[in-house]
Amino acid sequence: MLRTRLLERVLEDGTAAGRRRAADPDAVLASIIESLRRILNSGCGDASIDGRYGLPDLRGLVRAMPQSADGMKEAIKEAVERYEPRLKRVRVKRIDDPDSHRVHFEIVAELNDEEDADARHLKFNTRLERNGRLEVST
Repeated sequence: MLRTRLLERVLEDGTAAGRRRAADPDAVLASIIESLRRILNSGCGDASIDGRYGLPDLRGLVRAMPQSADGMKEAIKEAVERYEPRLKRVRVKRIDDPDSHRVHFEIVAELNDEEDADARHLKFNTRLERNGRLEVST
């Protein structure tokens, strides 16, 4: 059974309602989105526990576009695979949007739920904002 992150479960009140929320599919999805935001908006070396956590400086990669698009895709894929264990079979695709002049990526993955025989496919959209942060949505 998939759950919210450990820290989220620790902070729950311990009631039956809190335990149900930790296993609720919508709460799990919201938890994954928040986790992706944290991962993708952290710079490599920012987390003292693991120097590989996060992404390289995206602003530098954006300046080298479109040549750096493959590097950005691979960095996103590796970070998600390494630090979000609730997702498996992660694929990242660059989405060209000439109107917005912003960098967009689509993350497609399956929920890594061993108890569920039917794989649940998820799609997340990312958009690099002017401030250098990646916004994540479904």
